[in-house]
Amino acid sequence: MDCFKWDVYMLSGLLSLRELHCEGSCIEGNIKDLRALKDTLEKLNMHNCLGIEGDFMTLSDFRRLKTLDLGGASGIIGDVREILTDDFQALEELHLPNSVVGGKDHQFQLISEVADVMLALHRLQQRIPTISRDCYWELAAASPEWYDFDEYDQYPAPPFIVSFVQAGPRVGWRWLSPSRPRIRLNRARMRVDTQSDRGGSCEVNWLDKEPVRRSSGYTTYIQEMQSIEKEIDFYKGYYRPPTADEYKQGGLFAANPDMSHEPRARPGREMDRVRCRPGVCQTSS
Repeated sequence: MDCFKWDVYMLSGLLSLRELHCEGSCIEGNIKDLRALKDTLEKLNMHNCLGIEGDFMTLSDFRRLKTLDLGGASGIIGDVREILTDDFQALEELHLPNSVVGGKDHQFQLISEVADVMLALHRLQQRIPTISRDCYWELAAASPEWYDFDEYDQYPAPPFIVSFVQAGPRVGWRWLSPSRPRIRLNRARMRVDTQSDRGGSCEVNWLDKEPVRRSSGYTTYIQEMQSIEKEIDFYKGYYRPPTADEYKQGGLFAANPDMSHEPRARPGREMDRVRCRPGVCQTSS
């Protein structure tokens, strides 16, 4: 059954409109045509409305807007780094599509973009606590920094997934490789076993300072930090994904346990001071 198609501009005359819920509808047009409602609109739900387009920042000065749901609306563009402290002053709930830089499931073109975007999201979450940190982003397969890998290798996939991490009150973010099946040869029975294998984690890029000793959240912070550090093994010393050459060379060391005890970078070192291969990192003096 075909849905009724209508355009955003048809709402411009409804100057007293406070809520608009059109999730999944066939509405079309540019959200800039909602600007006539900037002094009245409080809730806007255009989730999965594939016919709309425009920059979400067009709505940044809607002084009464409390809920903005543009999730799944792939025609919407923008960048969360452009949000200033005076923007979206009344906002309590925000959902952005992956077509927005920083939106849920967004795919980054460059690794260098990620740090500023994660900082912008963290600051936004401090303003709007209802924004979930339980989201993931990743490096796009079309990125010039993405590289292919053998899914049956004995070491983790490249860490191209980005997520927030929290230990007590302290929040940071890190690069992860996905969990995947790992194929191993069982020499005793001469057959192949498929075992589930967790992905590898890079070092955490912290956004908050370490809590003060004897503070209310310090004990929890230490306990959760211990769990986080157990996940940092293969990519220890890395705060960002290794290059393709570093990753591929790492297979030589993964296959030779006798070479796996080279000095590694101490956590806290900046990446430009580290010369690394997966599993082996040496710091420059």
